[in-house]
Amino acid sequence: MWVPARPSAGCVRRLTIAQTSYPVLLVSVSHLIELFYSEHCVGCPEAREVVGRFALEREDVAVVEHDVAVEMDLARHYGLIATPALVIDGTAVVYGVPRPGALAARLDSGTTDKSRP
Repeated sequence: MWVPARPSAGCVRRLTIAQTSYPVLLVSVSHLIELFYSEHCVGCPEAREVVGRFALEREDVAVVEHDVAVEMDLARHYGLIATPALVIDGTAVVYGVPRPGALAARLDSGTTDKSRP
């Protein structure tokens, strides 16, 4: 089941997946950013806003948001220890509120090491 993110996000490529084990097919994007957030996370609203704006500016980026309370197994799979956390293209883990310029540089260079952009 695909559930669109809040309309205030303003990003048509931003998706939230609610309690599903179905694979997600995203067409015409080169990069997938999975944003893990939690309800009581202080930096999560800003991270969601920054990543949402970033995705609006990039046709090659899709964003999937995950609530760690709902998708705890997926968070464990990636070895996440804090929120907000971004998993970029299934490998790179970034904690905290990302800086758009550094995030763009990471995507454009293909860097997948674990660090904060």
